[in-house]
Amino acid sequence: MLGLAAAFVALYPFVILFWKFPRFVWKQQSWIFAFAILNAGIGFIRSFRRVFISWTLFLINAVVILSSGNQYVLSGSSFIILARVVLAYVLAFIRALRPSEVFQTYTNLFPIMKKQDFLKVDESVRNMPVETMTAKQLELRTNGLQNVLLYNRACLLVSKKLRDYQCSGANVASCILGLVTLLLFVVTSFALINWALYKINPALYQFTYSRESIFAFIYYSAGSMFYTANGLVPVEPLSQAVHLLQFLFAVLLLVILGTLLFSLRNERYSTELEQVIDSVEKEGRAAEALLLSEFNLGSIESAIDALQKTKAGMINFIIYLTNNLAEEKY
Repeated sequence: MLGLAAAFVALYPFVILFWKFPRFVWKQQSWIFAFAILNAGIGFIRSFRRVFISWTLFLINAVVILSSGNQYVLSGSSFIILARVVLAYVLAFIRALRPSEVFQTYTNLFPIMKKQDFLKVDESVRNMPVETMTAKQLELRTNGLQNVLLYNRACLLVSKKLRDYQCSGANVASCILGLVTLLLFVVTSFALINWALYKINPALYQFTYSRESIFAFIYYSAGSMFYTANGLVPVEPLSQAVHLLQFLFAVLLLVILGTLLFSLRNERYSTELEQVIDSVEKEGRAAEALLLSEFNLGSIESAIDALQKTKAGMINFIIYLTNNLAEEKY
């Protein structure tokens, strides 16, 4: 029983990740929400190593600052956290200017799928009349037709829903969330830096109405983003320099990242997403041309009818995708 309990605890995160959470997303019946989650997931996976290393380094040094009393250790950890803040700003600039890794994934995914064997038409049934086929040949034809039609429907549906996502303005919410996250990170980082300096030399700060605690420095750090003291006053050049440095980061965040890069990222985002939509739709059209030429069919409707007659395994899913495309003619 103990082993089963341990296995359940160990596997439960995977149950949440691969069953409960996808089920929750499915129940929302919102393609915009689904693409927002998918984009976030792709971005996290592609940057996982960098994020894991940088955040692990940050957390280790945060724990060191909170627990250590050695001035050299505190100084080193403070410097590392400050470097992590600088890195966060540099990465924000880079992300705003370089092509999106998420959209590169979309652009590369469908051509890779197209090269797989399941989309190749078997030579023994190519352009062969259905009436003359054996049972084995008919099965090969049905499987090939089903795969090509499924690929066609999936490409066109993804391109259509990506266009809906583009018009929804969800990317604006993503940018705002990124800025808020960066703001909270800067506040927390400078709270730790100021706390480390206080532990090294308490004379660097003067308390006015706050109690001496890490929470007082978090409150002080939040106020420093807007150049207010909030119960603490930096009274020595070193603490005053840190105060000015944090205010500089606040200006960079609110003025440069919040305006210039925000507009640049939105413009680039729209351009890149339009390229992805065109690329995916082109893949769908190419699959449709392949379907009509290789299987001697006159239309998509004829292909669906042919699969219904042979009771193909994926026909219900294909019909579901087609119904979702009903708002526009594909």
